[in-house]
Amino acid sequence: MPTQPGRRTYDWQRVNPAHRLEPSGELELALSQDSGYGYHGWKKAWSDTAKKPLEDQIDSVFRALKANAEAEEKARLAREAEQQRQREERERQEEERRRREAKEQEERRRQEAEEKERTRREWEAAISVATIKAVDAARVDRFGTALAQWRAAGEMRSFCTALDEAASVSDDPHEAERIREWSAWGKAEANRLDPTVAGRGLTAHNLHAEPTGDQLRPFLDGWHPQRPEKEKPPKKEEPKAEAEPPQPEPERRRNFTDERLAQGWRYGPRGRAQWWRR
Repeated sequence: MPTQPGRRTYDWQRVNPAHRLEPSGELELALSQDSGYGYHGWKKAWSDTAKKPLEDQIDSVFRALKANAEAEEKARLAREAEQQRQREERERQEEERRRREAKEQEERRRQEAEEKERTRREWEAAISVATIKAVDAARVDRFGTALAQWRAAGEMRSFCTALDEAASVSDDPHEAERIREWSAWGKAEANRLDPTVAGRGLTAHNLHAEPTGDQLRPFLDGWHPQRPEKEKPPKKEEPKAEAEPPQPEPERRRNFTDERLAQGWRYGPRGRAQWWRR
């Protein structure tokens, strides 16, 4: 630092010139108001002049203060009005957003209900058609089984009649007795298989029985037998990976039996990889 005001100690040193305040004998009134927004706001100054001293300028000071107060009040009201407008605009936009979301949610619920109702109607129609087909398929199966049993029973009875005739003309009593035993068993078995006998065959099944879920499933085209939804298709078994063929062993050099040859290495000095790496 300089040892004295206005003087330099070193040639490279910068020193501000020394100042001294002297009274001028003139009065000055300076008013200022910070705007609060990071820059200077309102400023005003009055001082003695040759024609009018400061005390004669008091009216001008009050008028300036009043004008500034009115301007400040007007600006405050404008700011509050703008803030109120922005707040109302945000509230309006938020209300519109809520109404729009509620409308979209209601529309989604309506579409979901319509989709659910459409799916239910399709499922009911599929169940109705599948029921008719399943009942007919069950009747055909049972009737065909009964018909096959009736034919088998008739053929068994005819065969038993032939056995009885053979036993009646047989000269060997022991053989005739064996044949009659087989005939008796065959007739009993024919009566057991014959669907026309009371309590057996078709009489044991209700012609109008409701089909089961397993009986309906082949005719539902993927629909679930109990619920209005599609069943997931069964997972397909992934084909087993074929075993890789065995890799041929590397060809060995003549009169060379080092095991490191299969790993791709050669002899050579370390640090010279291009000599001993394949």
